[in-house]
Amino acid sequence: MTTKEPEIDCPRCLGKGFVNDADIKRLGRQLEWTSGLCGYCVGIGTVNAYMLKNKEVNDLYLTSDLPLVEREKYLSNDQEALDRAAIQEVNAKLMIGFIQNYYLNEKKSVDEIVEILIQDYGADANKISQIKTSVTNIIKHTNPDVDGIQF
Repeated sequence: MTTKEPEIDCPRCLGKGFVNDADIKRLGRQLEWTSGLCGYCVGIGTVNAYMLKNKEVNDLYLTSDLPLVEREKYLSNDQEALDRAAIQEVNAKLMIGFIQNYYLNEKKSVDEIVEILIQDYGADANKISQIKTSVTNIIKHTNPDVDGIQF
């Protein structure tokens, strides 16, 4: 993506190159994101001003692990890439609902939910720690009055 517009501090990470809990809260993505490398600027800290006109700062699809070819297609508004982004957004909402239901209604522990995700939904068993962090994060933000999260 080449434009003549200026480079500006990344509005997602505020020029740091990574998002922290404050950034995530400011952007309203507490249920979807964890701290780490910024997916909007890919850790550089700046973006072309054109990005702000083209993609929302809290865009769920722009992650640090999105392959470069897919990123370029998405930023160029390739219809198939836009469709994949829309599907990912729906899947994320469904997964959040799944986790909330199992924790709040079925009274499953975090470990039980992680096990279900791995066994029934093909979640990557090599990423158990990351999955557990995400499940815990969703539960924590779903019910902040919970004194302790059951593991």
